[in-house]
Parts: sequence; C-alpha cells; structure tokens
Amino acid sequence: MTTSAYNTEWKTLTHAVQQITPDPMYFQQRLGGKPAITSPTTTSEFDVVKGRRDLAPMGFPGDPPIRVDYSESFETFSVTPPQIFLEDPIRANVLAAMRMPGQSPFLTGSGYQGDLSQAFLRHVAIKQRNMINAISRRKEWMWSQVVTTGMIDYTDAAGRRFRIDYDVPETNIFASTTKWDGDAPGDPIFMLREWIRTYVEQNGVLPTEIVFGQEAADAFRNNKNVQGWMKSAGAQLLQLNMGQSDTLVTPVANIPGIGTPVEHSGKYPGENGAPAQFYIPPKSIVLTNPTMFQMHYGAIHDFDVDPDYPLLQSELFSKMKISHDGKHKSIFVESHPLVVLEQNTGIMVIEVVTNNG
Repeated sequence: MTTSAYNTEWKTLTHAVQQITPDPMYFQQRLGGKPAITSPTTTSEFDVVKGRRDLAPMGFPGDPPIRVDYSESFETFSVTPPQIFLEDPIRANVLAAMRMPGQSPFLTGSGYQGDLSQAFLRHVAIKQRNMINAISRRKEWMWSQVVTTGMIDYTDAAGRRFRIDYDVPETNIFASTTKWDGDAPGDPIFMLREWIRTYVEQNGVLPTEIVFGQEAADAFRNNKNVQGWMKSAGAQLLQLNMGQSDTLVTPVANIPGIGTPVEHSGKYPGENGAPAQFYIPPKSIVLTNPTMFQMHYGAIHDFDVDPDYPLLQSELFSKMKISHDGKHKSIFVESHPLVVLEQNTGIMVIEVVTNNG
C-alpha cells in the first residue's frame, strides 16, 4: 500500500469515527459546552485562577486616578494529558466466518465478495462504536473526578500514577452538620440557598448545575420539611413542568430561586475487575457552573500523520493497519484528553448527613 493510499485510508477512518455519537454522558453535555482546546504539543498549558472581584472606587470630577492592583492570583499548569490508545484487531478467520442469520455458511457464487464486504463494514462499525463509547466513558469519569474531588488521580495497571490537583479550598468540599432525615431534620431548601449564596460570593455566577448523589436525593425527598412544601398546590404545579433528561439523570424537584437539582445515580465499571462505582458519591451534592471548565487535548504523536512532523493537533485520531503477517487488520483510536477546572472555587461539594451515617 502506498503512503498516499494509506493516508487516505486513515483520514477516512478518522472522519467516520468522529461522526459516531457516543452514549449520552451528563457532565460532557452539561459542562463541556465550550470549544475544546487542542495543544500543538503533547503538553497542555493553562492557568487556574484564584480570582478577586473588587468594586472600582469612585471619586469626583478632577480627582487624580486611584491606583489599584487588580492582578489575579493564578497558578500556571504544564501537564501532559493521559494517553488513551486503543487497538482492536479484525482477524481474517473471524471475518470469513461471518454471515447473516439464515444465510448459508457456504458463501459461493457472484455475491460472495459482496457478502464479505458487507460483513466487514458491519464488523468495523461495531468496533468503532464500542471504542468511541469506551473513550467517552473514560472522559466522563474524568469529569466526575474533577467535579467531586477537584483533582484527577489515576494509577494504571502497571502501577504508574497520573495526578493533577486543582487546589480546591477545603472549605469548598465539606460535610453538612445537619441531618436531612429523621425526626428533627434540617431544611434542605434553606441550606441549598445558603450554599448557593456562598458559591455566588466566591465566583460571581450562579451554580446552574446542582447534582445529587443517590442517597442525598432520597434524603431530600424523605425530609419532612420538603414533604410539607411539596404538598402545597403551588409546589405541585411546579413539578409538572420539570421535564426529563436525555442523559439518564433524574430531576429531583423544581425549586423557586434554586432551579431543578438532578439525581445522578449512574455508575462506571470498576478498574481491573473492581465493583462498579458511582460517578457521584451517593451522599454528595455538587454545585458548579459550565463556565468554570475547559476541555484540553494534548497533541497525538504518530509518524503516520507526517514522517517529518508527527504531531497531530486534534481531539481524536484513528487509523487502520494490516499486521506484518497479513493475518489481521487493526483499528487504532487515540486521544489525550484532560478536564481542566479553570477557577479553583468553581466547584462546591457537600456530603449530606443521614441516619445511615
């Protein structure tokens, strides 16, 4: 295969892979709306702001200028994003055995080549979709780690560790001291309003995303103060128009002045055979805003792109190659993603106290 023909093949494959819509993922859809930043190198550089929001001083006409220093405090990060590099082989002997249900296992006649061609395309399409979904789930895991802990901390199967800490203040990740259920519970709606006010004071914007873990949502619904409020005609009317999410996230309640918190009870597969884990810890509540985040991608290093300059500035790269022995063809998909929290006070995580502990 010539270089030009090979380049045409991987470009076509990359285009096809990029057109695949992965399974709906809540954080990627709700928080990842800004255009991604692709680095020209394998390293991403960005600033995490520890901002200040001063009022400009006023004077009277003729006064000299008032000297100010509005420099933001920020920390510059230079990070090599983790690599996701997948290979999924298509074996010739497997392909030869493919047939449609009810089709004769003996592929003969003029339609033989067409049958194998269609089987190959179906096989490739399934593998492409599954690889893209696997990458999307890993990126959703990254989002969940940042919004619940303010960091990404991962150890691979070989024991190598990737860790980035966005230095979220301890006061932004804390446990509530008042129970939400039981005989004398606190008022979750009042407490939510207080937390929202604190978030606004820190960031200058409302937390438009309020996400409950499973047990926190149950405690909210079982709270006597909430149940009393829900019985009112006005509250019941509000709940009729909550709508549903297309990301398997359930609305909790429509609350005036707060919005519509949602329950996220989704899980991701555990690492190396471990049990599945919740994206949001069951007792936690997350307050955040999409403007606080940015998705970065490190450049992909691949000599098939250009032998002289093998760095591809892209979110995703895919290609197909035949093995040296000619017995199988492999699909490769590569991406170097990194979720960035651009303001260290941009998340607030509260652990709700319930009768279960």
